[in-house]
Amino acid sequence: MNAQIPPNRSILTAEIVNSFPYADSTVNTSLGGQNYNVYGCPTQCCSTAVYRIELSTFGSLRGTISNFDPYRAGSLLAYLPANEYPTSDNQLYFLSDQGNSCNYRDTLQLGKGYSWNEERWLNDDINETISPGVYYVLVFNYYNLFDFGSTNTDVTFDFKPYCPDGYECATIEVEICDGSDYISSTGDIYTISGNYIDTVYTQGAQDSLIFTRFKNNHKAYSENLYIDQTYCIGLDTMQNHAVTHRVSFTEFSPKSKDNLKLDTLTGMIENSDFSISTWVQILNQDSLNHSSIASFSSSNGNLISTLGVNKNKNLIVANSSETQNTLKYLADSTWHLVGYTYEASTGINQVFLDGDLIHTFTNPLTINTSSLMTLGAEYGSGMSMNNFFDGKITEVSVWNKILNSADFSSLMQTALDPELNPHKNYLVAYYPMIVNCRADDTILEDYSGNNHKTQASRHLMQKIDELETINGFNSAEHYEIAWKQDGQVFSTLDTIEITDFKEGVYELELKRDYFSISNTWQVYNDSICVCDSTVQIDAITACDSLEWSNGKKYFANASGITDTLTNIYGCDSVVMLDLKINNSSFSTDIQKVCDSLTWIDGNTYSSSASGIYHTLTNSYGCDSIVELNLTIHNLEAMAKADGQTLTAYPADANYQWLDCEENYAVIANANAQIFNTQNEGSYAAVVEKNGCADTTNCVKITKVGIVENSFGESITIYPNPTNGIINIIFSNPQNIVKVSISDANGKIIFKEKYENRQKLNFDFDGPEGTYFLNIKSKNKRASAKIIKINFIE
Repeated sequence: MNAQIPPNRSILTAEIVNSFPYADSTVNTSLGGQNYNVYGCPTQCCSTAVYRIELSTFGSLRGTISNFDPYRAGSLLAYLPANEYPTSDNQLYFLSDQGNSCNYRDTLQLGKGYSWNEERWLNDDINETISPGVYYVLVFNYYNLFDFGSTNTDVTFDFKPYCPDGYECATIEVEICDGSDYISSTGDIYTISGNYIDTVYTQGAQDSLIFTRFKNNHKAYSENLYIDQTYCIGLDTMQNHAVTHRVSFTEFSPKSKDNLKLDTLTGMIENSDFSISTWVQILNQDSLNHSSIASFSSSNGNLISTLGVNKNKNLIVANSSETQNTLKYLADSTWHLVGYTYEASTGINQVFLDGDLIHTFTNPLTINTSSLMTLGAEYGSGMSMNNFFDGKITEVSVWNKILNSADFSSLMQTALDPELNPHKNYLVAYYPMIVNCRADDTILEDYSGNNHKTQASRHLMQKIDELETINGFNSAEHYEIAWKQDGQVFSTLDTIEITDFKEGVYELELKRDYFSISNTWQVYNDSICVCDSTVQIDAITACDSLEWSNGKKYFANASGITDTLTNIYGCDSVVMLDLKINNSSFSTDIQKVCDSLTWIDGNTYSSSASGIYHTLTNSYGCDSIVELNLTIHNLEAMAKADGQTLTAYPADANYQWLDCEENYAVIANANAQIFNTQNEGSYAAVVEKNGCADTTNCVKITKVGIVENSFGESITIYPNPTNGIINIIFSNPQNIVKVSISDANGKIIFKEKYENRQKLNFDFDGPEGTYFLNIKSKNKRASAKIIKINFIE
C-alpha cells in the first residue's frame, strides 16, 4: 500500500493492515459501494488506508473521520473478506448495509439498531445489528488532496455490543479442533461453525442472552490403505502397521512475499558441518531469476548460499558469484525430498534428491552466529527480501552433521522421531509445519525439543484446513493412533499383531489438532480352514552362492532340494529349490601408455601401477572385477650441438631431424641420432620410443672456424664453440705473438702480447654470441670466427 498510514485511534480490535497488497492505482468503485459523485467517494485513484476489525459479538460499529472538512473529506467503506486474511483486493466483497455508503462520507455505521446520539438500542431486533466476524474498512482520501496523518484524516472506531433492554448479555468464543461436538448452556449441540444466540430464562430475574461464536476447525479425511481380508480365525495372524501419507505443510506465495526466518539456528552450525532436509513441491516458479528454498546470508544481507530453483525449474545451489546447476527438473507437481550438506573442513557441498546424491562441488562458506537463515526467500541489497519461493514445504530438519544417502532415504520414508533417530544428538531443529489448536499460526514450532521456534511472515502460510499427500511417506508419527473393531478401541500401538479377533469392520483412526484420518477394512472368516499341503517351486538365480531358507549355503546349480514351511493356515508348505548360480568374473586390463591414463574408475594415473581394482557388472548381473596393470612411459626428448654436430636424446630410439626455420620441415634421410650439417640454421628432432613421441628443443648452428690464415697448417685453434677458454698451438715457438678478440660490433674485448711462446691459453669474458679472433706474428696473420656459449658438455 503506497498511501500514508493515519494514526490509529480505534478500538482495540481495529488493526491497520500494512501488509495488505492494496496499490493506490487499483482503488476505484470496482470494489462495490454506491457512487453519488460527491466529495469523498472513490470515483478515481485515492490515497488509501486499510483497517482489519474483528468483532466477537453482535452489535453496532461506528467509524469516524475527525475534523471533517467537506472539501477534503475522506470516505469510509466496509468490506467482507473471502477468508480470514485476504491477500488481494478480489478477496474483498462490498458489504450492503444502510450505513455503508458514500452518502455518509466521513462516517460509517454498521448495525443501525443503536443510536449513538441517544446511546441506546432503539429496538430489540437483532437483524438491526452487525454479526460477529472480520471486516475490512477502507479509508479513501479524495484525489490525494490531503495526506493521511493530518488532523483531517484521523479515524476513530467505536463498537457497542448488542444487549437490548431487559436482558443480561454474555459473549463466549468456542473453537473445536478435535471433531467433537459443542453443547451449549441450553443443551443445543453445535457442529457447524457460526454465530449462535441462546436465551437463558431465569425465574424472578432478568433473562440472559448468550452469544456464542463457534468455530469447528476440524477436518476429517479417509484413506483406503488396508484391503479387506479373509482369515482363518484362531489360526491366522492379522498384522498391520499404522500408515498415512498425509502431511501438514506451509505454502509460500511470491505475491505475498512469504518467508520464514530461522536466524537462531546459525549459531548451532557455526563453522561446523551441517545438513538440511525438506520436502518441497514446486508450483509456478515464473521468476526471471531463481527462487530460494533455504538460504544463508551475512548479517548485512550479503548472500552466502541458497538452495533453490532456477527459472528453468532445475534444482540449484547459488552464491554471490556462481550457480551450481544440478540439471534436475522439479516442477512436475510432485513432492520431492531435497537434501543439502556442507563439510566445514573441506568446503565440499553436496546436493541430494529423493535420497540420491546428484551433485558435489567445493565452495567454502562462512556461517556464524550473526548469519541469517531463511526459508522461502533470501536477503538482498539493503536487507530486502527477494527471490521468493512459489510452492509448498514441509518436514524441514536441520542437523550439525553430514547426512548420507541412507539418512535422506530414511527421512524420505518416515516422519522423524527426534527421540529414536540414530543421529538425534545432532538434530538442531525440526519443522513438520504442525500448528496446535488455538495457537498462533504465524509461529513456526520446532519439534526437535531445542525450542528454535520462529515467526512466519503472515497468517495462513501454515495450513490448518488442508493436508497434502506425499506418496510413500509415512507421517503416522505425528498422530495419536487408535485401532478399532466395530467402533471400539482395542490398541493404541504403532503396529497390531493379533490372532484372537472376530469378523467385523476394523479401523485405524489417526488424530491430532485440526485433523483426523481413518482407514477402514472388513475382516471375514474363511469357512475353508483345513490343511492342504502344497509344493511350490522356488526358482532363484544368484551370483556365486546362495544361503537358502533351510540354512544351507549352495555354490553351484541345484534342484530337487526341499524345505518344509508353515503357510498362513498353519499347514505344511513344501518348497522345492531350483537354483542357478552365475559366477563373478575377473580380468586384467594391461595398459601401456604415454604420460598418464584416465581409467574406467574415473581416476587419472601418471605413474606405473598394478593391484588397482574396479567392479563392473557382467552379462549375468554378477560382479565383473577388473585389475589394472599399467605401464607409464615418460619420454623427455632433447638435442645438443657440438660444433656442426647435433645429437638427439635419449638413445636407442627412432629419429627424424627437422628444420625449425622452415616450419619444422622434414630433412630427408636425417634419421640417425647424430646429425652433421655444414649449413647454419636451427634444427630439432622427433624422437619415438616405446610408442611415445616427443619433439626436442631447437638448436641453432652457426658456421664457425678460421676464415683467414697465412700460418698454414702450423696453427691450431680450439675449442670452437667455447665457453670463453681459447687454446692456440703453433708447430714452432713464436718470438712475438699479438692476439685480440672483438665482438660482432667490432669492439675489442681482449688484447694481449706474448713472447717466445709455442702454446697460448687464455679466457675472455662476454655474453653468448659470435666473436672474431685475430692473431699476428711477424708477417703472418690468422683470423677465426668464434662462437661462445655459457655451457659446453
